Amino acid sequence: MASGPFAVRLGLPGVPEAAETQAIDAVVASMRETQAAVHLSRLSSAEGVMRVRDAKADGLALTCDVAAHQLHLIDVDIGWFDSRFRFDPPLRAAGDREALRHGLADGTIDAICSDHTPHRARDKQVPFAQAPAGAPSFALLLALTIKWASEERVPLAEALSRITSKPAAIVGGRAGCIALGAVADLALFDPDDYWQVEDGNGAGENASDHRAASPFAGFELPAPIRETWLAGLKMSQLWDSRGYTDCVQDR
Repeated sequence: MASGPFAVRLGLPGVPEAAETQAIDAVVASMRETQAAVHLSRLSSAEGVMRVRDAKADGLALTCDVAAHQLHLIDVDIGWFDSRFRFDPPLRAAGDREALRHGLADGTIDAICSDHTPHRARDKQVPFAQAPAGAPSFALLLALTIKWASEERVPLAEALSRITSKPAAIVGGRAGCIALGAVADLALFDPDDYWQVEDGNGAGENASDHRAASPFAGFELPAPIRETWLAGLKMSQLWDSRGYTDCVQDR
């Protein structure tokens, strides 16, 4: 839980913004001495975005990403101790979310990650502070990216680059592009259609063996995927016909 008025009202210990900014300051100071290239994963705060922006303006080889859910959710979405919304780093205030959205749009943040961390439902059905952090999100990455782009009026091609070519460039790979000789890892989606995220919880006596529900369960999201190819081979079985159940299990 992020530090702030909402954490106080819930009586939960808060993770201060300084937990992120002090770590960034230490990394940046080291970069100035060593000239190393560094990638920061899952920024969560407005101050963190400012520090990355300043470091880039100074010419440091710093890149970073943000988790897709941080572009849409904030601390008050936790409601009455809903463990589906427990993440690491935690969801922060609306101002932090806006800074992340704008930082991604202006290029301060280079990429979007899914932060896919599935857990069994029974592991999440405990008091909020004891629940494991994370949620299934592999299948939501494209939809949440396009939702952000639509709301921020970012061109579709630029938005897609944040989950394809730009992450690949950070690690020095050739993935994430459609080009002659490139690996044919492709997804066909409809940017003008919508789909509903289903509740991932099971029902009945076997519910505890199912993956915990996404915090986006019940949401209507854009860009349903119609077909996928892995190295040129159709992989339709990756996508559940009832919706978008994540194919990566936590076994």
